[in-house]
Amino acid sequence: VDLQVKLDEEFGRLVEDRRLLRDFIFPRVSTNQPITSPSTFIAFQKPSDLEPAYIVDKVDELGKQLVVVCGDDPLSQEAQDNATLNFRMHTCATLATRRVLEKFHLTKEAFHWVVGEIETKFNQSVADPV
Repeated sequence: VDLQVKLDEEFGRLVEDRRLLRDFIFPRVSTNQPITSPSTFIAFQKPSDLEPAYIVDKVDELGKQLVVVCGDDPLSQEAQDNATLNFRMHTCATLATRRVLEKFHLTKEAFHWVVGEIETKFNQSVADPV
């Protein structure tokens, strides 16, 4: 039951992110543009050893670890949410449970590496406040 709730929440978040991207962020962009996805670490012959709940939890945790604006006050929190919104949407869509398990066939080790690389590259790309 807990797994189904997590998967339903993930699906709801993906649907809401798609709506937000189409209606608010990119309202005039054609949706028929091709999108390429990386094919790194795909082993079609091997099933994944990941659990769906684990994937959902790790992707949520990753989104919370990507900090651009520090602070606990409401203004800082809103600035943080606005600063990372597009990146979190893209990460959630790319590392959605079904894609990780059925399309990418990532092992637990490969998934950890991908999540770690995303966090590392994001932190390297954040501009130093002067």
